[in-house]
Amino acid sequence: IKTFFFTEEIANAKREYNALFFLETDKEANQSFLVKQYEKIIQDYPGDLLAQKAFYNKIIALDKLNDFESLERYVDQLKTLNESQFPQANALHTRIIKKMFIHYINNDQCKKLKRIYITYKPKVNDMYDEKIFQCLSQTFEYDLMLELIDKNIQADNAFLSVKWLKRKIDIFTNQSSFKALSIASTDYYKLMHLVKEKIPLKYYHALVKSHQFIQDDANVIKYSLEAIAKYPNDNSNLVFYNTLLRTSLKAANPKTSELYAKKLYDLQIQKGVGIYSPWLDFKYAEILSELKQYKSAIDILLKLIVKINDSQGSSAKNKFAPADQARALYMLSNYLNKIKEFKLAKNAISKCARLQNINKYSKLCQSLDSLN
Repeated sequence: IKTFFFTEEIANAKREYNALFFLETDKEANQSFLVKQYEKIIQDYPGDLLAQKAFYNKIIALDKLNDFESLERYVDQLKTLNESQFPQANALHTRIIKKMFIHYINNDQCKKLKRIYITYKPKVNDMYDEKIFQCLSQTFEYDLMLELIDKNIQADNAFLSVKWLKRKIDIFTNQSSFKALSIASTDYYKLMHLVKEKIPLKYYHALVKSHQFIQDDANVIKYSLEAIAKYPNDNSNLVFYNTLLRTSLKAANPKTSELYAKKLYDLQIQKGVGIYSPWLDFKYAEILSELKQYKSAIDILLKLIVKINDSQGSSAKNKFAPADQARALYMLSNYLNKIKEFKLAKNAISKCARLQNINKYSKLCQSLDSLN
């Protein structure tokens, strides 16, 4: 080449010279040098088969160098090579993708790991699924997380399935996907009974809430009662008794409603809270009235009126609206009339009438009071 640089055969001589680099088989060869040489060939012979061979060997050299940044940039070009000329190109592509992916997993390079996973979905050993899942969860890749969960829910491994089902429940809870949540939480419930382990309270909440959404009242009652039995001293029982009460009200079953209203009412007193008041107080009194237990209803309302009056102080835990007092007095008057305590009933109406035009109850009291 140096001697006959200006002759017509120089191009062929250069081609033959460059082709010698593809005979390199020494594993200890300077791969960085080869990469540069292959890049020069690619540049000098664009579109030529020699350039394609140079590119193919460049990828092999980059692979030996573990130059993952360069590999990620160029590896997809392997798919553009002629399959008959480069029959191993697809296999090389698959192997490099898998190698990069495992490298990113082992080195906690979550951003790169996720990019490879989303683009190629490489098939790797199940031992890597935990790290993949944790990476995907950082950016809430729910669809991909659910795919990975389903892969790991196995009929022959109940304990592993429990672990992944819990994650599925958490995702559907965060998404408020209650229909899917009802299915996942039911599967989890059955598996936990199979492995004979106690169900954590948060998953009872998932069971109850999801079955409420699909209006499966029988299972709402079942899971609520079971949660109360398993965790008898937990504050969450307020939520479960409230659910039971509202479910029984929907079924128009006053005796059952009275049972759960009392449980919830007493539990609020025991816990020193009033999160469901005054709705609970009014509803409990109405249920008692429906059962013709007027004296008990009157007692509930009198206690409520005391709470309303006490709430006017700045240190009160539970604030009540002014309209609540008018409603309580109006209902109290009605129930006093039922037991023929007419004088007390009139006093209740008069107190209610002296309130401002707060709501329909105060206006009703004013009308009744004017009739004497």
